[in-house]
Amino acid sequence: PFTPVPGSRLLAVDDEARALLAQALRALARETAASSLHVLFGDPADQAALAAAGCAARAGVQFHWTAQSPDSDADFPAFLARLQREKRKKIQQEQRRVREAGVSFDIREGAAINGEDWDYF
Repeated sequence: PFTPVPGSRLLAVDDEARALLAQALRALARETAASSLHVLFGDPADQAALAAAGCAARAGVQFHWTAQSPDSDADFPAFLARLQREKRKKIQQEQRRVREAGVSFDIREGAAINGEDWDYF
């Protein structure tokens, strides 16, 4: 729930069970009159099962930065400098909108995550 890491979201022993689970999720959404059903960052097997069950795929773009070595892109500004102007401009605009919206980040790892944090998510 904390980071957009792709991986299996449908806990199933095999593809047949995964397909049944995807169908059951669709049925549950209909029965409860849910306005939508979201399975984010699922692996290809999950995506295929959900598509076969009639779920629409979500398409989006995200930018992820990691330093490749101590010398290359040592910091985020160096990474931005290597991008084409339009990509750099888009990232900078997104960062500005986040700042203007007053969004803040509180990063916690491991033992620093308490029960209240888990309850929030």
